[in-house]
Amino acid sequence: MAKDKNKRPKKELTGLAAALVKAGKLNEKKARELKRGERREEKALGRDGLAQREAERLAADAARREAEAEAARARERARLAAEGAERVKRVIRERMAQGVHGARRFFFVARDGRVPYLDLDRDVAFGLMDGKLGIVESLGVVDAEHVVLEVAGVNTLHTHDPELVRFWNKAGRPPRPERD
Repeated sequence: MAKDKNKRPKKELTGLAAALVKAGKLNEKKARELKRGERREEKALGRDGLAQREAERLAADAARREAEAEAARARERARLAAEGAERVKRVIRERMAQGVHGARRFFFVARDGRVPYLDLDRDVAFGLMDGKLGIVESLGVVDAEHVVLEVAGVNTLHTHDPELVRFWNKAGRPPRPERD
């Protein structure tokens, strides 16, 4: 019994080791060995080594946080792009001119440099020349590659993406000279 009297009481485990022992995932002896190993490793590294390890850990945490922030920004950009594309398609659906087919060919320059044409009604062709209508890419809203839009829709698409607008006579048709 004298042996037990002189023996110091064991320190209570704290932190992760205590939680693992309490959960039954680790026995107390193994937890104490792990703590002892950590202390020995820290002592072997010294203050400079510990400071360097802490700096590396902080740098890795900062890099991880930056990567997460960049991923969040990329998700937000993708969401905004999808919303923008849907808004563009909605404008095309809502502002598309009706009854445009006719006997007049109206030529314009496509994005890839080709010069396609649309068969248009006389009034629609004059509306294009006057700047009241415009030709834009359809983006799959309709079967045709290009559609005729009202000026409000053309203006909206021009502010969103000018490359979508293939023809728009903003200035309108110049006045005809008076003949003497």
